[in-house]
Amino acid sequence: MANSKLSEWTGLCASHLKIVLLGGRNSGKNSLGNLILAKEEFVTKERTSCSRRLGVVTGRWVTVVDTPGWWCDFTAEDTSPLVKREITASLCLCSPGPHVFLITVKASSFFSERRRRSVEEHVSLLGEGVWSHCIVVFTFAD
Repeated sequence: MANSKLSEWTGLCASHLKIVLLGGRNSGKNSLGNLILAKEEFVTKERTSCSRRLGVVTGRWVTVVDTPGWWCDFTAEDTSPLVKREITASLCLCSPGPHVFLITVKASSFFSERRRRSVEEHVSLLGEGVWSHCIVVFTFAD
């Protein structure tokens, strides 16, 4: 029994990890992606499309998808349709789906109720089940 559990764990660890980065503009998504992949893969600049990078981290394949950022005080309704479309398209870049969504929040900024609602609305564009796969990461970068 213990061997089958160990084998199951080993198989899980050897699998390909797929991560999607979500967050407002200048919230540290690029820096977090670079930190995860242990190399400078993501360039800090405003973009309107997703960016996917692949690397091997401690012997495991990792795909990181960076999504375009939204204005932190904007509701999803106020956000450009192109940005919203790219956020949802991020799922296609890590088929059959990501293991985790990392939500970046800039630690040096005041996290108001308005910003909380903005994060909630933008992340919810990915569907109801997304929240069980989310981790919030507080950053000081970008």
